[in-house]
Amino acid sequence: MARLTVIILAAGKGTRMKSASKHYSKVAFPILGEPIVSYVLDAVKGVKPHTIVTIVGFGGETTKKIVHDQSEIVWQKEQKGTGHAVLQAKKYIKNNKNDMTLVLCGDAPLIRTETLKKLVTFHTQNHNDQTLLSAIVPDPFGYGRIVRDSSKNLVKVVEQTDATLEEARIKEVNTGVVIFNNAALLKGLSKLTNKNAKQEYYLTQLISIFLRDKKKVGVMITDHPEEMDGINDRYQLTVAQSKIQARINKGHMFNGVSIMSLNTVFIGPYVKIGPDTVIEPNAVILGHTTIGKEAHIGANSYIVDSNIKSGMHVEPSSFIKNNKKIK
Repeated sequence: MARLTVIILAAGKGTRMKSASKHYSKVAFPILGEPIVSYVLDAVKGVKPHTIVTIVGFGGETTKKIVHDQSEIVWQKEQKGTGHAVLQAKKYIKNNKNDMTLVLCGDAPLIRTETLKKLVTFHTQNHNDQTLLSAIVPDPFGYGRIVRDSSKNLVKVVEQTDATLEEARIKEVNTGVVIFNNAALLKGLSKLTNKNAKQEYYLTQLISIFLRDKKKVGVMITDHPEEMDGINDRYQLTVAQSKIQARINKGHMFNGVSIMSLNTVFIGPYVKIGPDTVIEPNAVILGHTTIGKEAHIGANSYIVDSNIKSGMHVEPSSFIKNNKKIK
């Protein structure tokens, strides 16, 4: 039976987050009370991988504390690129028939299980050795461009710093999500070089290596380009939170919860709420909170890791943590 390994790249420094701490990793920053990387972990669990490996580096001890009970940990001591990062996890890439490895970024919390499932299916049904997930975006600046020939076949992915003026105009970009057949991946990793502007080992170099070795490389264009959004600064963190906030609130409303103000109610990803519960404006509900059916959460309430029973009325401006009312 084919096995899937997932590698989460989470070793980056995140210098644009402007943190005063030298020990706080970018993927540890919270969105609705949960670390960025937790959203990625939740998404990949849905494809039922045999092994999850998280590559840690800068602020690695912080990241390790978050993922250690859900993932294997591999250190990338030197920041030498995405290809170098995957090389550190080589021992987890088993060279068994039909085994695959999915690689994605730990700072892209909008990725969904449904998209990853589609990518795995696309990859296997097309008998590819490597399949990239791409997106069409209005502003491709900063992303690697998908370069195709006149027959629309993939030629290469070129990074922003290495792109010509013509290549820089391309709107189709690499999302950073890619899946490989393990036998081809292991051979390709041994051929990586750092002959580029940053002198790094790019994982995208495997495209040209695979094509040169007559391996089959495909691209699946996502219908949801917002899922590729990575987080590099505090502004992007807040933008991502707004999108996740809307996604979570919509899900609860479709399940029978009344939310009186979509933009001011903040609900964490692990919160459970029963039908016919009403949530008033400016409520914040985080952690592993459970709210029964027909409850009423007053305006400006803050609830963390608590159990609100069915029919219970939480007064406005209440602060409840671990089932204890603080005020």
